[in-house]
Amino acid sequence: MFKEFVFYCNWGVCIDGGDYFIDPVHLKYLNEINKRNIRVILVTKEVDKLAGKVKIPNCFEIKLLPNFKGYIGGLFIARNIISIAKELSLTKKIYYIRYPEPFAWLFMLICHSGSHLGLHLMSNPFKAILAGGNRFFSYLKVLAYLPSFLLHMFITKLSRQSVFSCNGEGLSSELNLQFFNVCVLNESTLDGEDFYFNDFLGNVVTTKLLYVGFLREPKGIQFLIEALSSLRNNGFNVVLDIVGDGPYKETLERKIKMLGVCEHVNFLGHVPYGEGLLQLYRNSDIFILPSLTEGSPRVIIEAMANSLPVISTHVGNIPNLLNDERGVCIPPGEALPIAESIVTLMQNNSLKVTFINNGFNYSKKFTITHFFDEFLENIADA
Repeated sequence: MFKEFVFYCNWGVCIDGGDYFIDPVHLKYLNEINKRNIRVILVTKEVDKLAGKVKIPNCFEIKLLPNFKGYIGGLFIARNIISIAKELSLTKKIYYIRYPEPFAWLFMLICHSGSHLGLHLMSNPFKAILAGGNRFFSYLKVLAYLPSFLLHMFITKLSRQSVFSCNGEGLSSELNLQFFNVCVLNESTLDGEDFYFNDFLGNVVTTKLLYVGFLREPKGIQFLIEALSSLRNNGFNVVLDIVGDGPYKETLERKIKMLGVCEHVNFLGHVPYGEGLLQLYRNSDIFILPSLTEGSPRVIIEAMANSLPVISTHVGNIPNLLNDERGVCIPPGEALPIAESIVTLMQNNSLKVTFINNGFNYSKKFTITHFFDEFLENIADA
């Protein structure tokens, strides 16, 4: 039986008054392992501030890295990562590493011989790189990143105590990872209090659309805004709430102003997971995730668990999530399919109720307890 569990996840932790603070959704990960009577160690970067932060209880040990941005930024703190990896290697532990984290392979190479490591791939890193910015420089970034990716994969395959997993069946197929004996795990943070069933639609005067996620170009929010503008121009009474922050916000604001829909789009900023975010789900009519690349998005399951019909794109594991009449799956990178799908749901309450019922029932198997049960079971088989 392992007594220590290491999270190497650069979620970000800030220090205030000598105490550590974290986003509440990430604290759920730590608490889930802690309730299994396993000591928890979190390796993560220090950030200056967090919106909606919560205090980390003293029972958790925090190993802080300097703040950095992106995988390349992590190269500049290699010495810090090596130091922490060596310190943790003195005793056997279980590791949960959300990939891609910089120098994750170090933990596999120098960990205690009795340790077990789980490397969990969240999304397609190559599509994420190619989806934004200058195409030429994006390909250069892919070429620079590829050796590191292959190194991680082969070290994991050669290591007896390492397990490579990915977030959803679609991601495994997309990256053609069968050679690496990848196990598929669907990550979720839901627990009993996060589920809310309501299939009563009532008379909707204004259709409230909801997006939740990071604001960056690969999320495809620009196409959702174009769809909203088209619907408004054709007489449909729709509004959009955008939950999240990120570097793409200014570009989106310019697009909204150019299209003349400023009064119908609300930027709500980062809303930490909890009652505030749950109420946004429950007070909306349609959830839309127009991503250009994804793994198996947690927000889709959260929307289903709160009785929201879902429109999303045919990328990553999303088609599997929306199969069997659980939502609408559309091509990525286009505004017209988004607009058409919204109109379909606005005009077909029966279909909407079908999606709500099927999605809610499907979401009940995606809990944080179930995820870590599967993770620990796969680790034990390594």
